[in-house]
Amino acid sequence: MHRLLFPITVLLVTGGCSFRANSEVAHRASATFNEQISAERYEVIYDGATNAFKAAIGRDTFSALCRRIARKMGACREAALTYNGFQTVPQGSFINLTYKQKCDNGTLEEQFVWQMIGGKALLNAFHANNPLLLTD
Repeated sequence: MHRLLFPITVLLVTGGCSFRANSEVAHRASATFNEQISAERYEVIYDGATNAFKAAIGRDTFSALCRRIARKMGACREAALTYNGFQTVPQGSFINLTYKQKCDNGTLEEQFVWQMIGGKALLNAFHANNPLLLTD
């Protein structure tokens, strides 16, 4: 029985370290994402995303979404992390982060899914939620 306990413990300990390191990388990537939105560098975000992200949304549609968020929400700051999850599946390792960000025109909820590849966080999915985004 003790022979099985050691490998499981090692796996849990090393998995926890990997999660923490990957989570920090993804958190920095989220901050960089918002800096690039503020600088209107939408193409940089898009070009650095996963192929799955690019298959789900075209470059022009993503740029239009980013412009809409910036126009509707105004300047944003003070992002508070509200969820941090980790998932490993056959397609890879993913960090899920949700933030509530204070903006000039209200609170924006952002949900990111970052795929960890070679120690880097690549955008795999992004959702922005606020009722203002639905109005013209």
